[in-house]
Amino acid sequence: MANADYIDHLAAAGVPLRVLVSFGVHNLDWLGTNVRRTFRVVYRDGSGQDIREDVGAAGLLMRAHALGWVPLVAEQALTGEDFLCFEEANHFCHRGVHWYSAECDEVTGLPLALPSATLAAARSRWSRAVATRMRKFAAKERAAAKDWARESRARHAQLLAELAAEDMRRCGAQGKPISQRTAVRRARRLWADMVRTAAQLSAIGKAKAVQP
Repeated sequence: MANADYIDHLAAAGVPLRVLVSFGVHNLDWLGTNVRRTFRVVYRDGSGQDIREDVGAAGLLMRAHALGWVPLVAEQALTGEDFLCFEEANHFCHRGVHWYSAECDEVTGLPLALPSATLAAARSRWSRAVATRMRKFAAKERAAAKDWARESRARHAQLLAELAAEDMRRCGAQGKPISQRTAVRRARRLWADMVRTAAQLSAIGKAKAVQP
């Protein structure tokens, strides 16, 4: 359970009981272990001005409630996240300060009110991470393409061998035996004819599909 003394402290600081209940035990426990931390809430006031407000735990609960930010309660308990989150605001811990802001960078998700150097460094890390993932993905794609090509060649060779063996068996049964070389050559020609016929049928089907 959340520390009873700490809950009493929040209540004594003016946080209504309904607000405490809405944050859930998991979030209140986390606040209790971070009671000496600074929380920085960034929001826009009615005139559209960005407000940056440093508050304590009680101030965070009250300000978030006033802004209509909904705390993630069930999700936090299930995932075991070790910080308070809201549906409407992103969280980021920078130099010991817990930032909460609804205005966030579209790339990194970090609060736009963070120092520009911090945002630039985060974007750079994000770009490098994306580039690394893309290189790994491309390497996997190339490896998969090589495997597919190798398997395709093996299946093709097996099919030609089976066609050639069947041709040799049939010709032998008819009293007109052929050599393996001849059988393989005829199998390749038969395969080429099948591929050409399939391509022609596909072209005819596409032509009919576009006809009014």
